[in-house]
Amino acid sequence: ARAQTVVATGTIPLTGRADQLFFSTLLATVGLVVDADPLRVTQPVATAVGAGICLFGVAIARQVVTESDISVNPSFVGIAAAGLLAIEGLFLRRTSVPDEDIVGLLFVILVAVALHYAYRTGQLRWYGITGIVLGFFPLLHTFTSFIVALVITGLTARHVSRNLSARSLVSGLVIAGGFWGWIAAYYWTAATLLPFVIPYVDRVTAYPGLFVAWVIVLVV
Repeated sequence: ARAQTVVATGTIPLTGRADQLFFSTLLATVGLVVDADPLRVTQPVATAVGAGICLFGVAIARQVVTESDISVNPSFVGIAAAGLLAIEGLFLRRTSVPDEDIVGLLFVILVAVALHYAYRTGQLRWYGITGIVLGFFPLLHTFTSFIVALVITGLTARHVSRNLSARSLVSGLVIAGGFWGWIAAYYWTAATLLPFVIPYVDRVTAYPGLFVAWVIVLVV
């Protein structure tokens, strides 16, 4: 409905949930490009993104096998990984319906891989990809933003602990701390200065000690 409003009016309505802006805009954009109602393109977009996640699984599985001493065909492992992912129940639960979570799944994997290579190689292009994709998360889905924040916190702790230096520590604090700050700033602004609804946040604020405990366990 929001995507249809965007197409009809040419503006993005700043009401409702604060974490539906990206997906609605994506559907509206695809609808305009193919000259179709956003309702007609919703399921095809979800299907294409879901297939993209499976292809990402192929690439990751092949790379893992290639970099290891396992004597097995990387292509076979990649196809097996994609096939299992495509029929796995929890994955289908999130990808068989046109929901913003499906884009979140793809972006979480993309951020994890990009940040890993950023820390591993130190190349600015990987940091750039990570930063661009992270910028979309609060506009995409609140709970997925928390998940990716935990992912980058865990990855940062891993790489900093294995390559402890002032540079790795600063870059880790900038990326992980910066994203936590971006989430907080966006949702605070959306809740206090704009008429947005912020879902899921009460699941964290109601039990802050439990959430901090999970973060500590993740870092350890």
